[in-house]
Parts: sequence; C-alpha cells; structure tokens
Amino acid sequence: MSLCPRRWFQFEVNGVRHDPMGSFALLFKSAVFFKEKLTFQSPKGVESSHKVFAEGSKHQRSYDTADYANEQLLLRGYKIETERHEGIIGFDGMTAPRLMLRRRGKAWVKSALLAAEHYKPGSVNGAVMSAMIGGMAFERLYRALFHEEPEVVSGFSDDELADIIDANPRLAPEDRTRLHEYRQRIAETGRRLAAFMADKPR
Repeated sequence: MSLCPRRWFQFEVNGVRHDPMGSFALLFKSAVFFKEKLTFQSPKGVESSHKVFAEGSKHQRSYDTADYANEQLLLRGYKIETERHEGIIGFDGMTAPRLMLRRRGKAWVKSALLAAEHYKPGSVNGAVMSAMIGGMAFERLYRALFHEEPEVVSGFSDDELADIIDANPRLAPEDRTRLHEYRQRIAETGRRLAAFMADKPR
C-alpha cells in the first residue's frame, strides 16, 4: 500500500495502467521482496521505457528508486494499492529514528527521550519522539492488515510514550499538549487507513 504514489507517469501491464507506488511512504510485507529477490535499488544498466522523473527534474534513463521492483511486482501478478486517499496522510519521517532504535535499542532511546529538554518540531529529539509515535501506529496497522507481527517492533506502547511525555519535567505545558494532540491525530490516521484497507484484496 502506498500513501504517496507518483502521479506523473504510469506503468502499463497487460493493458492496465497503474500509478507507481513511489518510495516515500509504503506499507508492505518484506517477505514478498525477499521471495521475489527484489530491492528498491534499480539494477544497473537497465533502462526504463517510462518517463520516471517529473517535468523539470533530473533526466535519467534508468528506473527511479523502487520503480523497477514496482513494475516487476505488477508483472508477477501482485496488487499494489495506490488509490487516492486525501486527508489521511500525516506521518512524519520515521526512517532515521527507527534505524537508530534498531542499532541502539529501546532502552537507549527511552533514556534519551526522558533526558531531552524539548521535543520541538525539526529537532532530533522531536523527530525521534514523532517517529516512535508514528511507528506505534504503523505496527498496529500492520497487525490489522496482515494478522501477524511486524518483523521489527519498537517495544514501546502508546501508554509508555504518553508517560515519557508526562514524566519529563523540562517540557513546557504547551509542548506537552501538542505532543498528546499529535498522538491522538496519528492514532486516528492509523484507524482511517485500517478502515480504508479493510475491504482491499491482499
């Protein structure tokens, strides 16, 4: 499932046109990529018959990130959900903080969050807190859609993150309120995505 598909070109497979899934906001089973021996990296020397970059952007004859895998999955009979769903996207960038979580571990991340002086938007602390909140929502969504545990989980619970926010004495009241509102907004976004996908074939 793509939350941010590309709109400036389409793949055509067996007479059917498909919006590319892009590579910015995806929910998928990594086992499928392992099974099909695919990666997001484009194979060297393989040219695309599609215009894979938007007008005015860089010119490149190879596939853009994840486009080759996207096309191969379509050719192999996989369904990739890219319907328009305005109004339900709202997750901040989670890649770098989630990688930090995997490398350093939950205990290290939790102690860093508890010691932080603020979680302001645009700061490292703010990005890590937002990523942990968003990651929780994505883990719930993954379980709801695939009825199994994600390969990697943060170990945090929603209540635990709420307690970290409330336990930090250095946090200004308005920042605490903003973060709790963000938690609620992200949880609602996850619920809306789950409802949107409930009747989609997988």
